[in-house]
Amino acid sequence: MEVKKTCINPFEVFPSELILEITFKLPPEDIVNLWDSSGLWKTLFVLSNNSLRNYTYQHLGIEGNLKAEKEMYSEYNDIANSMIDGIQEQLDQSDGYYDQLSNCINTLRSITKSKKFSLLLEGFYTDGGVCLDLEKFEVYHCFTPTTEKVFSSTLSCPIAVSAIHRPNYDHDTWKLIQERIQYFKKFINFMKEEHPHADEYTLLFWFFEQITDEPETIKYKIDKAIIKGYIDYPPYREVIKAQHPRIREAQIKNKIGEEILHFYYAFCNAYKTKVHESKRDRPIQGIDTINTVEYNINSILTTHQALSYYACFDSLRIIRPVDYTNPTKTFAIFLHNQKLTDYEIQECKEYFINFEDYLGEFNPKQTADFETPETNMTVHEIDQSKLFDLEDQEWTKPYRPLLLARFTTRQGRHSYINFKQGFVSSRFVTTIFLECENLSKEVNRSYDPSTNLDNASIQVYGFSIPSLIFSE
Repeated sequence: MEVKKTCINPFEVFPSELILEITFKLPPEDIVNLWDSSGLWKTLFVLSNNSLRNYTYQHLGIEGNLKAEKEMYSEYNDIANSMIDGIQEQLDQSDGYYDQLSNCINTLRSITKSKKFSLLLEGFYTDGGVCLDLEKFEVYHCFTPTTEKVFSSTLSCPIAVSAIHRPNYDHDTWKLIQERIQYFKKFINFMKEEHPHADEYTLLFWFFEQITDEPETIKYKIDKAIIKGYIDYPPYREVIKAQHPRIREAQIKNKIGEEILHFYYAFCNAYKTKVHESKRDRPIQGIDTINTVEYNINSILTTHQALSYYACFDSLRIIRPVDYTNPTKTFAIFLHNQKLTDYEIQECKEYFINFEDYLGEFNPKQTADFETPETNMTVHEIDQSKLFDLEDQEWTKPYRPLLLARFTTRQGRHSYINFKQGFVSSRFVTTIFLECENLSKEVNRSYDPSTNLDNASIQVYGFSIPSLIFSE
């Protein structure tokens, strides 16, 4: 006897509340697939009382304070009129970008199809001064991907350094790089052995930089890279021929070289610091503290659309400089979407003032949440989702503590931190340097009890995503 198979329609059997509760435990790619699969799922999401928006907020670590965002935009009266015109309509509307469910889906779809890369944070403020007031120690070096220059303060810890996220790529070029990256996999895999935690884009930039630094003609450079196995030439050649049907064989390597040069300049432009081009404000000596250094970031907010984007990241890398007397030891990270006042920065400084209670002075393994893979750092992480539900008390501060971390060995120059909670999002990142190593005896062969703070780089890895009030 043949058994007739029947399909059960879950919408007819189970209550929609139960379906949604189960559905929103799925990863973003499954949510996107359900949205695309049928009109029934779209209808369910639309009727879910903002559940999809809240899921997007939670998965991406977005603080959904639309009122504060609008107030921030209104404060920037001196921002270029073109930018104000672009967001005025959004300012006048009650809904934010993610109140449109299609925008939630588009953002979730984008991050599931994209690869993480190093996001640019522009260091623009410190209350610790700049050592000797020299350019090579400036605050904007604190977050740059390269480590040739460092941020070196005047004062000892604790000091604060604030940075703003600047969307650092043009979509068309980055899309093309993502398509081409497969032809450089051999080089990337080779470099991964020496730099296992470096992202693909950083390794690719090193490769492009290596090619452009050599004095030979571009065709000869490509030939050398092919011989070394750094470029998978046969499939790359076919792609170039398909895009340029009339191209001669002798011109193909030149065309590949032109693309690499284009990619290299795109990387350079993406990671080029813009803060130092703006005016640096210093307080008046005798009235304000001379150690406060701040750059005007209005040009970044307008030209580079920092108002329209957040940095969405799930990991960071911190690098300590070599042969400096006072490298970072203990630090805390705070997230915020609006600039902090001096009073609020002071609050951040005091938040982890008893940091030994979190990390432990003698046995950090017992008190810290986890250790980094290199086992040279202990980390205490603040779950952002729980931050807004502290015994039903609403979190009212404009900043959100993310983590407290400490290098546990003097030998550790850098460390990666992968967040247990996944992605977090913000427009600004403030680092409070709470403690430094004193290596004066090792570096200068004589002990100096006075300290300042030296840091080479803090990088975050993820995506740029639209802010609550997004404007093209």
